[in-house]
Amino acid sequence: MTNRKSFEHIPDWHQEVMATQGPDRAIFLLLGHKSDLESSRCVSAQEAEELAASLGMAFMETSARSNCNVDLAFQTLANAIQQALQQGDIKLEEDWGGIRLINKPPIPRLPSRKRHAGPCQC
Repeated sequence: MTNRKSFEHIPDWHQEVMATQGPDRAIFLLLGHKSDLESSRCVSAQEAEELAASLGMAFMETSARSNCNVDLAFQTLANAIQQALQQGDIKLEEDWGGIRLINKPPIPRLPSRKRHAGPCQC
């Protein structure tokens, strides 16, 4: 969210992955990181959402510093991969190390004492 040049390269990077891997081997989630640096923002959430939609992917803002939406981003991507596998949208190939499914029960976490204001869902 704080680097305009990087944001402008996203369509190129997306196209590069699609050209080399194909649509049946990649699931995308556009992450706007450093959402805690509001004063340094160069990309609006609306602009990022529009780009993500135009590329057929979801968008989410995260902040590692405030631990906002970090777990949710991983969970969202993992769920999207699992759903795409179940629906046959992406396919596992023999000897392909791209995906490993390990079914483990979630580890219970203690609730955070801090609440952060802003667009986060934490």
